[in-house]
Amino acid sequence: MLRSLRKNAQSWMIKSIFWIIVLAFVGTIFLVWGRGRDVAREDYVARINGTVIPVTAFYDEYNRLDQLYREIYGELYDKIGITKDRLKKEALDNLINRALLLKAADKLKIKVSDEEIQREIAKNPAFQVNGQFNRERYLQVLQANRLTPADYESAKRRELRLRKITDFIQSTVKVSDQEIRDYYRAMKREIKLRYAILDPSKMKGEKASEEEISAYYNQHREEFRTPASLKIEYIRFSPEDFLEQATVSEEEIKTFYEANQERYLRPERRLFYELSIPVGKSRTAALKKLGKIRDEIVSGKISFAEAVKKYTGKEKKKTAPLAKSDLPKKIADEAFSLPVDGMTAPFVSGKRAKILKVAEIRRKEPYSLDEVRERVIRDLSLDKARDLAIIRAYEAKGKAVKGKKLSDLAKEYGLKAETSPYLTRESAPEELKKVVSAAFLADPQSPAEVTQVGDVLYLFRVVEKKPSSIRPLSAVRGEIAKRIEKEKRERKAREYANKLISLVKSGKSLSREAKRLGFSTGETDYFSPISSVTIPKLGAIPPDAKKDILALSSVRKVVEKPVSLRGKVAVFVFGGEKEVSFDDFEKEKERLAEMIFEKKKEEALQAFIREERKRAEIEISEEFAKI
Repeated sequence: MLRSLRKNAQSWMIKSIFWIIVLAFVGTIFLVWGRGRDVAREDYVARINGTVIPVTAFYDEYNRLDQLYREIYGELYDKIGITKDRLKKEALDNLINRALLLKAADKLKIKVSDEEIQREIAKNPAFQVNGQFNRERYLQVLQANRLTPADYESAKRRELRLRKITDFIQSTVKVSDQEIRDYYRAMKREIKLRYAILDPSKMKGEKASEEEISAYYNQHREEFRTPASLKIEYIRFSPEDFLEQATVSEEEIKTFYEANQERYLRPERRLFYELSIPVGKSRTAALKKLGKIRDEIVSGKISFAEAVKKYTGKEKKKTAPLAKSDLPKKIADEAFSLPVDGMTAPFVSGKRAKILKVAEIRRKEPYSLDEVRERVIRDLSLDKARDLAIIRAYEAKGKAVKGKKLSDLAKEYGLKAETSPYLTRESAPEELKKVVSAAFLADPQSPAEVTQVGDVLYLFRVVEKKPSSIRPLSAVRGEIAKRIEKEKRERKAREYANKLISLVKSGKSLSREAKRLGFSTGETDYFSPISSVTIPKLGAIPPDAKKDILALSSVRKVVEKPVSLRGKVAVFVFGGEKEVSFDDFEKEKERLAEMIFEKKKEEALQAFIREERKRAEIEISEEFAKI
């Protein structure tokens, strides 16, 4: 039973099917909508003109966005500031916007026929076998997602209606030649800035008074709250600890191999006919010559075999079976996407220019047991070790409940009992985060609980728990004084910056007045204000100053408010611009037109949604109103 449950959760095949399902359903819109007029009040996120968005739809959308951004940003995901609050807000906005669009589709009587739904479903690769829609596969995928055909087709109808109303809203968008020229000019425009910078940390400021410190503390008490923390004792039950006990028989090896052949597939291999000529002195000339030969073959003037004979003096001969990884990366994708008799474009490999023609395709097939015996034994042993880890962890829990200490249990199983320092949910090391979260929810009096993290099971108990508390004023007085004094210096620096801006706008010299007020000054190199992410010599462009810098010109010469720049205060003045050359305009015109068109389409959609929001009755549930 354990192996069956784990196999469904862990096997390569199940994971593959899972990702196919995820990809297949990424575009599907909140499947549970439309059931909700009788949804309990505590189970809904929002009501839009009477339409209910259930909590389940909100968390589906939240998880979809989280997965989407993780796929886009990869390892950078945790470093670029995508917070849970931001995801929650985006998820709620998405659901409200879709509800408004569907209401608009109702008003415009936009409908989707059964035939349209059938065509859309048939196009989905997740429901196809050998490139053709397969009803049995369709039902399998839906069943794996706990959906009925009626559920899925209803969701698909909503999705298509959304697509139609979006197309309708965006259908009036046009792009003029003047817009393209203006956009080109903006993209190619380069300016330079004159600047003055003041460092608040080097300014003299007033000391914080006791009255100010006390008032600040009372107004910001929650900022000085320490989170709840706890100390746990735990034992790790890892499959690796039980590998020696996980012996396997020959019969088990054969049974496991036969049940899991999809884990031991030989990659697709292909046999090719090859036509190659020496590169000689000119790589370009060799590729050009092969290109002409290829054209002759395609036009039927000469067969591939005749071309091989004519240009190499050899007979056409198949290569050995090749996997995709055996070919140069630059040609592998093309060579493995062609049908039998398909030819690659000419390419260079080493000192030869080549064309490959697909002679035979050998699809994925299982390795024989003898070829993968060591892998099968390793996988089966690990499989059994996972079972043993689960069994021993729950067996130990039972003994702990009867009064046995975790330290004694660790010795009994040849493992180690460890006690953590005080941990919060945030400070817990990555491998213990799930355990610590479970510990916060566990009964403090419980002698032991089990939590699984990946393949590892943790048997733990709460040693001691400290509740959340606000630090006393005496403990944070120094920290508060520093904050207040920093704020005073920054306020004074911004006052100086505003004074300098006024003087420059009245015609005074930036450099002279800046020096008098204690600013350092300089001038940047030329840069593009629209495409650059940094200002030469100064670093990243502050997001809140991007539009103001972009608007600078010989007419509007000063950014009219101080700019925060890496803890300093800056004043920016237009320093000149280069004349834009239109030499490449015609080459880039089509690409720019497409970019502007897509941008205007999105703007048209957002403008429509904003107007619909103004007119709509939107009620957010109390729990989600804080998002």
